[in-house]
Amino acid sequence: MAIAKLENGLHVYYEEMGAGLPVVFIHPPGMSHVVFKYQRSLAQEFRVITYDIRGHGGSSWEDSASLSIPILASDLLGLLDHLTINRAVICGYSAGGSIAQEFALRYPERTEALVLSGGFPEVNTTILSKQFQLGMIMAEKCPNVLGKLLSWTHKNNQNDREALYAYDMKCNRIAWRMYYHASYRYNCTEQLKTIQVPTLLFYGDRSFYMHPYYHVYKKHVPAHLLHAVIVPKSLHQIPIRKYDYFNKKLAEFLNGLQAI
Repeated sequence: MAIAKLENGLHVYYEEMGAGLPVVFIHPPGMSHVVFKYQRSLAQEFRVITYDIRGHGGSSWEDSASLSIPILASDLLGLLDHLTINRAVICGYSAGGSIAQEFALRYPERTEALVLSGGFPEVNTTILSKQFQLGMIMAEKCPNVLGKLLSWTHKNNQNDREALYAYDMKCNRIAWRMYYHASYRYNCTEQLKTIQVPTLLFYGDRSFYMHPYYHVYKKHVPAHLLHAVIVPKSLHQIPIRKYDYFNKKLAEFLNGLQAI
């Protein structure tokens, strides 16, 4: 548990544990590092880093601040510099994948691999678009209700729900809405063909509205770099609700990288 003061003045709350290949996890809007609590076990083999993006959890925010996906990717670069990490595996969950993709595209020399759980290069389907629109409204008008919804859909037990909700309520509602908006407007589809690192995708077999994005990646990402896992009996909340399967498949992928 620590605070990194970046050169841009931002204070970033982060946690790191373990040693070896660095793996950084990026959370979606309104959440925090807590959503990756079950990835801590990966520290037995890897250097696991979780953090709160600006305006979320324990990281700082000024109401006059800007928030965009390139800015959030730059924040992550600053965190890696602070930790003296040259290259890392960048793992984004849901809208956290927008930051992960931007980082991999903008800083390929700092990216060991890209991992997306429930990822999308742009929001262009009806259901996902409606989810983002609703999220932006609720983050501004009734963040407590949205926080209860997110903590309920992500919980395995009561302790999960309480921890997730507590951190949801630490989120600045302006930053929360802006993160939703930035991811909603983000589009890197045409840039996917320039991906230079191994890329692993996770999708729940029951998360049907996300499956079209898998085909977008298959079309655009160089085939020799693309790997995919369809998680059985799973919806969208894979890293926390299906953590055993997620961690096993992620560790296999990471060990494969180190064997190359």
